[in-house]
Amino acid sequence: MALENILSQEIVQKLGWTLLHFVWQAVAVTLLLGILLAVLRKSSANLRYIVACAHRNNAVGLGFDTATVSQHRTTACTRYCDDAANHRRDTPGKCR
Repeated sequence: MALENILSQEIVQKLGWTLLHFVWQAVAVTLLLGILLAVLRKSSANLRYIVACAHRNNAVGLGFDTATVSQHRTTACTRYCDDAANHRRDTPGKCR
């Protein structure tokens, strides 16, 4: 049974874009972590551990934030498109 049979095409597409954005965001944050850990090389192990844990929590939160922002943008764009289509006289029902 394919995932597309369980979920709608729209949800599958949103999940795909969310995962794509999550990957590059996690890579960027991980690069920052690497730089920060290099700077903190001579600091205590506890401090480096706290920084790494904060990175992990931030990386997990990025996926949820991306999904939330993506959902909000999609809703806002759909509303704008619908409003624009309702106010246009030459091509009703279409949004450019």
